[in-house]
Amino acid sequence: MFAQRFAEQRVTGQKKGSRLVRQELMQRGVDKREIDEAIKGLDEEVERNSALALAMKRWPAVKGKSERERQMKLMNMLLRRGFPGAAAREAVRKASASAAEAEEWDAPEEPFEEDTLD
Repeated sequence: MFAQRFAEQRVTGQKKGSRLVRQELMQRGVDKREIDEAIKGLDEEVERNSALALAMKRWPAVKGKSERERQMKLMNMLLRRGFPGAAAREAVRKASASAAEAEEWDAPEEPFEEDTLD
């Protein structure tokens, strides 16, 4: 029961992936079988949502010379936080696309010139 609650709290509250949670439980001396059950009990959708929330939060602070470099830095950060590769890739793609869309909306419009009929 401890392992299950610990895993849920780490994924939802601290935005950590299942791999890092597994490692933290092992460091706390929890039995491997109990860890496996706790990790299996995690909802994959919750983990993907946590990865996306973290990616969206961190995207503006990620520096890089190109979009690709920024994406790779964010991807590596998510992987270090224990998220599975597929969840990290999806989160990076969505965060990058969302930021690009927001920039598009924030771009200054060309000045409006009234059409004059002669």
